[in-house]
Amino acid sequence: MNKIIKSVSLIAIMGSLAGGVFTVNAADTNAVTGTENRAATSTTKIDKAQERMQLLRNSAMRVENRFDVNIRTLDSLSSRIASRIGKMGQEGIDMTEAKAKLNEANIAIQSAKDAATALQQGIENAFSSTQPKVTFNKVRVQLVKDVMDKVKAAHKALVDTVTILMKVARPSDAATSTAESATGASTQNSNQ
Repeated sequence: MNKIIKSVSLIAIMGSLAGGVFTVNAADTNAVTGTENRAATSTTKIDKAQERMQLLRNSAMRVENRFDVNIRTLDSLSSRIASRIGKMGQEGIDMTEAKAKLNEANIAIQSAKDAATALQQGIENAFSSTQPKVTFNKVRVQLVKDVMDKVKAAHKALVDTVTILMKVARPSDAATSTAESATGASTQNSNQ
């Protein structure tokens, strides 16, 4: 009988303890649920911020790639123009003005390369900054504009070089066509 009383009292004590534990656990569960909700909201905000940051990284990478392609294209054109100047120089045509302009274009291309490197470094600094929004505005306003201006200057110098090449290569064509038109006009007048 003693054993039965002890087991019933043990069950009663465990039941009362279990009831208290459940009550405490229920209170803790509500507190945890609120904390979990705040943590979930916080996690969602962090995920959205990371998503925006990744979009910004992708956008910055596209801008860098675009400038890189433009600069490589200008560099390739410069090489092709230099080849043309070499061939025309071998034919005995004076290429001093074209060479000077091409040298100016090459300096502008190197300046654009340096500006693109500075842009890449500025973008990396902006991502590691404590105020990325402010830093990215400076990158966009100053560094991107600088690269664009230098790429445009290099392009203009190459166009000027090609214009000089065309003038140097075609003076005989222009003189020939002028002479032909003058000859053709005098022939027509004599036929009448």
